[in-house]
Amino acid sequence: MAADPPRPQSVEEALFEMVAAVESQQPGIILDHIHPEFVSGNGLDYADIDAVLMKYLFHKKSIYAELLHADVDPPNEDGERHVRAEVAITYDDLQLRYRFDLVFREIINRWQAMRGSYERLDAAPTIPTT
Repeated sequence: MAADPPRPQSVEEALFEMVAAVESQQPGIILDHIHPEFVSGNGLDYADIDAVLMKYLFHKKSIYAELLHADVDPPNEDGERHVRAEVAITYDDLQLRYRFDLVFREIINRWQAMRGSYERLDAAPTIPTT
């Protein structure tokens, strides 16, 4: 008996899965939602994103990540979905917030970011220093 193909996933489910993968320190899940030909307005490509994830996130003892909000546009004429999302990430003594502006396309029942950009909104110590 052949295995059933993966069920279609919504863009919103993909976003929650990506944020949960930050917290559980599973970069492969995040990269599954980034197209190999991803182009960023910030100059990052797929390999750069992989390196950033490994260097800054996945060597921490614990990470807390939360999707604060997301606006997802209806599909355009090419079936792409424009997403604007804000994510909070806390580790060590830092609380970081990022704004992502991404364009996703569904490829074989998985939404992948094709292009986009990000902006770091703030970084503030969460543990007072004396």
